Amino acid sequence: MITPLTDFIKKYIHLTDQDISEIEARAVYKSFSKGDFMLKVDEVAKELCFIFSGVLRVYYVDKSGNEVTYMFIKEGDLFTETTSFYNESPSICSIKAETDTEVVIFPKPAWRELRTLVKDWDFAMKRLSQDQLMRKLRFQRLMIDQDATTAYKVLLDKEPTIALRVPAHHLASYMGITRHSLSRIRKKIASENKS
Repeated sequence: MITPLTDFIKKYIHLTDQDISEIEARAVYKSFSKGDFMLKVDEVAKELCFIFSGVLRVYYVDKSGNEVTYMFIKEGDLFTETTSFYNESPSICSIKAETDTEVVIFPKPAWRELRTLVKDWDFAMKRLSQDQLMRKLRFQRLMIDQDATTAYKVLLDKEPTIALRVPAHHLASYMGITRHSLSRIRKKIASENKS
């Protein structure tokens, strides 16, 4: 049963019972354990996933060999490395499970079939992708415009699933600060909350 996904799609297009059956017939359920890769750099993305539970991290490795986190994907997100998926080109990033994660996957051939079987599928996916991208960009702009303490408070308020469940060093990388700075910020906020 992929009700969360079909409910998500229904925000953009009408789905008939037949449409839902076609979607369910092509969905592949998969679990990732914490630390598992969904995609590694230089691999070609061959599937798109909808996250039921858990958090995935999208990152690249910089010239110094450091992992730089630039996005987290969480429950309710539909995701793939878009350029790699559509152009069949090597991925420029890796996608790894930060927590145990449950997803439904659509392999690319199934995705193509849904384009012909479900009316307005492409329209729904385009709108969904645009909305997710705009939401993530608005959130990142909000974070960038703040000092690190305020940015962490925003993260706690707007994305508690991420702030409280991913390792500190990955969260610090995402925020563009050191792990020690994040630790100081957390202690400061904890002491403010006790007052």
